[in-house]
Amino acid sequence: MQCLVVLHEIFLYLLEERQDFMAKAKKRKEENYLDYVFEKNPAYGWREKEDGIVVVEVEWKGFYNRIAQKVFKKPSKSEISLDKLGSFVWKQFDGKRDLYEVSELMKKEFGKDIEPVYERLFKFVEIMRDNKFVVLKEVKKDA
Repeated sequence: MQCLVVLHEIFLYLLEERQDFMAKAKKRKEENYLDYVFEKNPAYGWREKEDGIVVVEVEWKGFYNRIAQKVFKKPSKSEISLDKLGSFVWKQFDGKRDLYEVSELMKKEFGKDIEPVYERLFKFVEIMRDNKFVVLKEVKKDA
């Protein structure tokens, strides 16, 4: 009899955990990627060249990087030049505009040349986020 009580308690616990998991999954699904607000990671410097192209500067720090710099003559800093579209989007990451607003600015600036705009924007953001060049500041919610 005790065994059945314990099994029943385990079952109720697992059911509660599953419901919590499903509620969190539903909330994530309801979030719209276009509501995400990104900002540039302050850990990386950047500059804009005369032609409007953005160059992100990555400084190589740390023990192993210092060894590579001394032994293998590796540079202490790398510069990553973005293309025209990437430079435009980079400048929009101010921590205020969500991705929908950025996509509308892209359409206004480049017209039909950037279609499919959402896929291109999401891929760019994914790459920038994976490399920690941009960080998610917030998710805007409609009132």
